[in-house]
Amino acid sequence: MPRKTSKAPKRSSTAVVVKEVKRPKRGRASAVERGLVARLEHLRTEARQVTDAYLSNLDSDVATLVDFLEGASEVSAGGRPKTRTMRNWTAVLDGLDLKPRKGRRRDLRRIEAAVREMMKTAFE
Repeated sequence: MPRKTSKAPKRSSTAVVVKEVKRPKRGRASAVERGLVARLEHLRTEARQVTDAYLSNLDSDVATLVDFLEGASEVSAGGRPKTRTMRNWTAVLDGLDLKPRKGRRRDLRRIEAAVREMMKTAFE
């Protein structure tokens, strides 16, 4: 008796079975996208506001230091001689290694630390 063979094509051992992935309806995905875009735009606006306030405060502190140097007598508020304070500040400023064109956050942290240190010595 002849052998019956199936008419279905045989799979080779290297065949890859691809499952179709169900995608969410476009209306729902676009609503999520619109929500995320709106939140990111809001975050961007807030980041600009925080940056502006931060730089304004930092600028104010530097202006305070300049006023201190210009208006200080020969002795600073803590009883230190003004020349000693100026030497310390010169060392702090010389120690800054900044690369402003790169726009690194680490440079801002270094500037803030230097200003904080000088404010501390000026008004202790």
